[in-house]
Amino acid sequence: MPVVRPPIDVEVGVKLQQITNIDQTNEMYGAVYTFQMQWTDPALAFSPADCQCEFKFFSGDDFEKFVTANDITWPDFTPMNRAANVPPAVRAPPGW
Repeated sequence: MPVVRPPIDVEVGVKLQQITNIDQTNEMYGAVYTFQMQWTDPALAFSPADCQCEFKFFSGDDFEKFVTANDITWPDFTPMNRAANVPPAVRAPPGW
């Protein structure tokens, strides 16, 4: 039987960086924004003595590789475009 863990609270932040266009007739706009998620998961705990570090930082594909290699789940999310009800084009910023 699988081990069921309690849900983990995930904080989500969105920062509007730029409005790229406004179409008043169709009540639509284009925008560039930053999307951030933050959570604490005991499955990601580590001993600072083992890595000689106070914290670990992962970005982009490195984090995905880490959770896959260690069989860890992480929050799934899909931003939706309400006007078309489809996921928007999501691009990671350079260096992500």
